[in-house]
This record gives sequence, C-alpha cells and structure tokens, in this order.
Amino acid sequence: MPYMSDQEASVGTGEASRHDPGPEPASATQFIGGDQSGILLSLLDAIPAFVSYVRRDERYGWVNRQYEQFIGRSREELIGRSAGDILGEAMALVRPYFRRALNGEIVHYENRLNHFSGTPRRLDTVYVPYRGPDHAINGVLVFAFDVTKHWETAERLLESELRFRQLAENIQEVFWLTSPDGKEVLYVSPVYERVWQHTTAELYNQPSLWLELIHPEDRPRVNSLFTTENLAQAKYDVEYRIVRPDGSIRWIHDRGFPVRDESGTVVGIAGLAEDKTQIREAQDRERQLLSELAHMARLTTMGEMATGLAHELNQPLSAIVNYIEASMRLLRRTGEPAVNVLEAMENAAAEAQRAGNILHHMTSFLRPAGPQKTSVDLNALVHEALAVAARILRLNEIQLICELADGLPAVLADRIQIEQVVLNLIRNAMEAMQQTPSAQRRLTIKTERADESILRVSVSDAGIGLPAEAESRLFRPFFTTKAAGMGMGLAISRTILTAHGGVLEARPNTPRGAVFTFTLPIVGRGIET
Repeated sequence: MPYMSDQEASVGTGEASRHDPGPEPASATQFIGGDQSGILLSLLDAIPAFVSYVRRDERYGWVNRQYEQFIGRSREELIGRSAGDILGEAMALVRPYFRRALNGEIVHYENRLNHFSGTPRRLDTVYVPYRGPDHAINGVLVFAFDVTKHWETAERLLESELRFRQLAENIQEVFWLTSPDGKEVLYVSPVYERVWQHTTAELYNQPSLWLELIHPEDRPRVNSLFTTENLAQAKYDVEYRIVRPDGSIRWIHDRGFPVRDESGTVVGIAGLAEDKTQIREAQDRERQLLSELAHMARLTTMGEMATGLAHELNQPLSAIVNYIEASMRLLRRTGEPAVNVLEAMENAAAEAQRAGNILHHMTSFLRPAGPQKTSVDLNALVHEALAVAARILRLNEIQLICELADGLPAVLADRIQIEQVVLNLIRNAMEAMQQTPSAQRRLTIKTERADESILRVSVSDAGIGLPAEAESRLFRPFFTTKAAGMGMGLAISRTILTAHGGVLEARPNTPRGAVFTFTLPIVGRGIET
C-alpha cells in the first residue's frame, strides 16, 4: 500500500517483515464475489496503476500484476500478509488515510514510495472504501498511479521557468511574450516599468497600452508593422519614440520573432525592446561635434583660398566702378543717347549681382548650420566647388579636366557638406602636386553612375601618390603626411559621407598620383534620415 514518507522508505523493510504471515490467502472470489470475478480481476490487472485491496485488519486481500512488479513480490507472497510486514514503519504514516477510508471517505493524496530496486517514485494515490454484499465496509481498494515522469517534467519546467525569469529579469532590454496575433501580453520583464514608467499590471490588463504610449508621429508606422503576418515572419524590427508620463521622450528599438512548436506552428511571439536613448543622444552629440569640426575645416579652407576669393570679388567690383564712372562721363556730355547710359548701368548691376552671388555662396559655406539633406544636382555642386577653387588652381598652374556625365539623377545630400568634401579633395590634390613639374600638374574630376542606386565622384591628381605605410591610416583623425596639416580633412570627409550612406576610398593613380573616390545614394535609393 503506497504511503507518504519524508524518508522515502523502501518496501519490505522493518522488523514487521519478519512477523507471522497470518491467515491463508483469500481467493479472488472471496475478494470480488460472483461469477464475473475473473473478468473484473483481469481488468484490474490491465489498468496502468498499482492496485491493492487491504482488509480491515490491514492484511492484503489482493494485488494486481503491476503492484507485484513494483513491490518485487508475487501475489501469493502478499495476499494474507500484513501491510505492516511489507511496508514496515511506513505503515504508521499511511494508517490515518486508511482509517479515513474505512470510515467511508474517498481519500486522494500524493505520496512517494521507493521501487523495490530503491528508486524513488511519486504516486498519485486514491483510497476507496470497499463494501461487501451487506454494504458493510470490509476493506480499502488502493489505486496508485505513477506520476514520477509528470513531476520530473513539471520540475524541469519550473527550473526552466526560473532560469528564464532570471535571464529575462536581469538583462537591460525589455523581454516580452505575446499571443501569435500580438493582442494578448503573456509576459513582460520588470525593466518595462523603469523604461516606460508604467506598471506591468497595466500592460497585462490593457495590452494596447504600449501602442498608445508611442509618439503620435511614430504610431502609424509602428502600427502598420506590428501585424500577425510580420510577427510570424520575424519582420517586425522598428525604432520609435515613446512619451512617458513625465513628458520625457525615450527612443526604443523593438523587434519580435515567432516561437514555434514541434510541428512548426506559431504558438507565440517573443521580442526584445531596447532603450536606445543614450545611443541616440550620443549620435546627436557626435553629429553636432562633426558639424562644428566641419565648420572649422570650412573656415580653414576659405582662409587658404582667401587670395583667390579676393581676386574673384575684385573683378566684379572693379567692373562696377568702371561702369559707374563711364555712366557719369556720359551723363556730363550733352546730347549723349540715354540708351548708352542705361547699358552701362545694366552692366554695373550685373557685376554687382555677380559679386553678391560670390558673397552669398561664401556666407552659406561658412555658416555653422546643421546638416540639411535635399535633392542635389551633383554636377552643379561640383561646378560650385570649382568656382571657389578656380583662382587658386590657376595660381598653382594646375590643369583642370572635368569629365561630368550627362543626365545624372539627383542625390540626397547636404549641399554644403558635400561641397566641403569636394573642396577637401581638390585642396589635397593641389598640395600633393607642389613638387610636380608645372607641365604635368593635372587634376581630373569625374562624375558617373556607379550602379542603379549610386553615383560616384572621383578626384585624380598627378602628385606624389600614397605612401604605402600611410594607406591603412589615411582616414584616421589627426593623421597627416603634411608638415603643417591637422589631419582632419579626410577624417571629416569620410564621416560626412558615411552619414550620407556613401563611401570614401583612395587608390594609386597611373602612372603617378592618387585617386580619391566617393559615392552617394540616388534620391529614393539610399538613407533618407
């Protein structure tokens, strides 16, 4: 008879096992009664449980085959023997349940019993009062079901759940688990409360709360991505802003993936939501620093080209003076046609406009403004950069060759920043050719379509080329091969292009010099942030 035991005592132990076996075994007919006893006993032998009948005097009246195999004794050895002989001191632990059953109560409990080999087993046990023909309770039928595997599975699940909770509750990201359609929140880790400043209980009670807390400008985009189809295909991966109760904004990177059972059916969606606010703020600070460094570099570039710019401004200003003086002379003459005076004044106005354009472009180039990406004609941008550099190129006797492809689509770029990149490359090429004979100083600027989504610009020179030891460090901040250089021009240029979704590279030119190339995405094909 199975019993509850903290010591998990084995069967067949204790002094009682050496006592007198008692009366002779009772027959099956005495136990069951009637002509159908053979059929009923066969059924009891067939059920997957340990079945025993214990009489009021605590002696076995009958046991099935499973009980024999579990106890390790034959039916003939057990029938008529005292349960105390077989169970030993453990009989005292089960006797209260036995007596409750003798009083007419069906008793259900779980206990542990060692297999005869010593292996502990967990048993789901039921004591049923057994009544004879006169309805008197003659003994107790005991049904014990081996639930060891179920317990082991449950314990493994509990252990797994504990490990899961320890993992989920100690990572910095918010771990969440929902139903396959995403409409029911099954679990969310406690980090949610710190990031969202709402309790997890609120989210369990109102699963749509997380969507309502998303910034109104981001909510439609997130709502369109958080669909059953996208969740099942692991296509939900999005960044958005949330608005917390105190009004503060947090940036969240949220992604989900399906959880499938053995048949491949999606049974849930698991995900991670990471607070990216600090990274975003660092990126903003980095962009601000880049903008300031770029502004300083533009001031440096403009200072180096000041002589050329002064000449560019001197030409229209001198022309204006000449036209105005000519107009004054014409006005002093009597009988001079007014049309001649008008033409001179129109020419003066045109030169003034030209000077104004130069100053406007210079002011825009030097203004410390943040990046503003717009649709830009790349060839026109190159021409603007060349207009700034034209005078100094002529002073250095450098032959300029332009190979600008026709019909190029627009690129998405900040005009001032990309013009700065072009001027940096022109200035580097010019400085690299200082030791090159004048007749061989050639600077070639080329634009072309690299593929269906990218335009490429190349700046080639006939200078000293790229030192082999410098190639791997060429774009690092503060690295320079020039005696008076700061080493920031190429580093800033590469950072600008990376932010535009482009690439800046360098390679040796043939037969001498270097080629710097950079790419930019065509409008609608690249990064649009």
